[in-house]
Amino acid sequence: MRTRFVMVLMLLAALACRIDISTSYIKEAHITRDPEGTERIGRGYAYGSEDTFHAVIELAQAKGPEEIRIVWSVKEAAGLEPGTVLGEETVEIENGVILFHLAPEHEWALGKYQFDIYLNGDHEKTVEFRVR
Repeated sequence: MRTRFVMVLMLLAALACRIDISTSYIKEAHITRDPEGTERIGRGYAYGSEDTFHAVIELAQAKGPEEIRIVWSVKEAAGLEPGTVLGEETVEIENGVILFHLAPEHEWALGKYQFDIYLNGDHEKTVEFRVR
């Protein structure tokens, strides 16, 4: 009898708690040559020192608006400290594709760069690329 009572209490407690499990995920993330995101860049491609960086991110299976944050940073570039944040942006989106861009203030230093993607505050993916 006591065991049944404890089980009923546990069941009621579980039902009283609202568990919100998100099924959304980053389906795709890559860099492109153009601001519209139509010219996907292959593995050996590198941006020029005066180019604007373009990122395409696709969110899938969102049940409502989700927060995506992108952080552009230095991985290893001449004269720059690794991990230096170059820019960041946060947007809310439901399912679909979103484009992010980062233009140089002067010129990019030659080297390796990356952008990190955060979905609702959790790190999801890192995409690396080069400037030559």
